[in-house]
Amino acid sequence: MSPSWMARLTKLRELTLYKCMNCEHLPPLGKLLSLESLSIWYMGGVKNVGNEFLGIGSGGTLSSSSAIVAFPKLKYLSINYMEEWEQWEEWNYKIIEEDVLIMPSLRFLQLNSCCKLKALPEYILQMTTLEELRIKYCYVLNLEKLWLSSYKEDIPLANMRMLTLDSCINVEYLPPLGKLSYLESIIIKRMGRVKRVDNEFMGIESSGRHRSITVFPKLKILVFENMDEWEEWDIAIGDEESTIMPSLQWVTIQCCNKLKGLPDHLLRAPRLEQLTINRCSILKERYRGEMGEDWTKISHIPNVQIHR
Repeated sequence: MSPSWMARLTKLRELTLYKCMNCEHLPPLGKLLSLESLSIWYMGGVKNVGNEFLGIGSGGTLSSSSAIVAFPKLKYLSINYMEEWEQWEEWNYKIIEEDVLIMPSLRFLQLNSCCKLKALPEYILQMTTLEELRIKYCYVLNLEKLWLSSYKEDIPLANMRMLTLDSCINVEYLPPLGKLSYLESIIIKRMGRVKRVDNEFMGIESSGRHRSITVFPKLKILVFENMDEWEEWDIAIGDEESTIMPSLQWVTIQCCNKLKGLPDHLLRAPRLEQLTINRCSILKERYRGEMGEDWTKISHIPNVQIHR
């Protein structure tokens, strides 16, 4: 049952729920047909976000089309400090027989400090409208599922342009982000168990076939910070016709003290304009000034900054 106040909010476009600590279930906000921005903060009593959040059930959300639509205009969704939230349920298609659309306009999703959240529902992973995803301090979230959709022929989040992964401390291997051909910006921070970045991150599958490929075709910004255990970054591609990051312009590596070197494919990116290395002791010695053993590999880059 919808709270009585929702019936009067037919034109509401922006909503923030803040420190509703006694709330154990989110209201059926999917029924707010004009809602474009939703921010949820400090809902410490919520452990499960189920189908009721979508506002779909008997006599579900109405729309002008034959399909039922939850959150028809929502573009911005930010969920923060839901420290007891464990489960975000899949949509149960057995509830009603009509076609259902969920958040068909969503562009931005942030999950911040949802420490117990285990996975994202399939209806989020299958979004073709999502352009920016930020995941921060979600310690047990299954990132592997982000890239392994149950729809095998599809690539989850295929049209995403900006991605931030911060403090996903249980992750040992970075996901195959190279498969997201529209990505323009990647920021990865505090992934404390990652020791190696290789072809898997590039989205390159090992097989006997040799073919020309383009990896990260639109990537412009690449940032790694505070990767305490990261030691190796290796791109192993034998085909000379393969293209790696042809649009890359800006690379920042910060506080990665165990990292031994940067891959040649990265340093040869044709549009690379700025390389920043900060607080990376091994990289500093390897690439610094004219004295570093690999200075010649970066000397062509217009703006190189190596600090401390």
